[in-house]
Amino acid sequence: MNLERLILLHSQVRKWLMAEWDPIGVSDSPEAFNEYYGYEREIADLLSAQVSEDDLAKHLIKQEQHMGLTPNTERAFRAAMRLQQLFSELPKDQ
Repeated sequence: MNLERLILLHSQVRKWLMAEWDPIGVSDSPEAFNEYYGYEREIADLLSAQVSEDDLAKHLIKQEQHMGLTPNTERAFRAAMRLQQLFSELPKDQ
C-alpha cells in the first residue's frame, strides 16, 4: 500500500468508526471526533490485511469488552461489513 493511500485510510477509519460502530454513542458530539483514535491503526491494519468480516467483527467486540461494555454483536458485525465495504471503495494504489 502506498503512503498516500495509507494516510487516506487512517483518516477515513476514524470517521468510519464514529459513523458505523460508535459503541458509546457519541457520534452526535463534534467534540468527540477523536474518541476512537486509539483504535484507528489496528482497524486500518486489519482492513489492509483483508481479514474476514468475522475476524474484524470479533476484534470490534473485543474492543467493546475492553471498554467495559456489554458487546453488541449485531452492531459489530454490521460495522465490520460496512468498514470492509468502505475500504473497498478507497482509491487503489497506482
